[in-house]
Amino acid sequence: MTSTHTHTCSHTPLLYSGSDALPHTEVISASEGEAGAAKTVKLVTQHLREYMLSLYQQRKTLELRVLGRLLQIST
Repeated sequence: MTSTHTHTCSHTPLLYSGSDALPHTEVISASEGEAGAAKTVKLVTQHLREYMLSLYQQRKTLELRVLGRLLQIST
């Protein structure tokens, strides 16, 4: 039996239009091993960058500073 990790995310209309504005699901199989882990890291990094860009475009500097500080602490 193969276990899966389901990655679900939704995006703000600020960055996306059309069908991309709808939530989507990425399914990463546990059997993918390192490739699956790399895919997960890539997706999370991509969504984090898009979220930070969204904050920047909305002039939410305090949120950007807090998020940046949290990222420094976690790495």
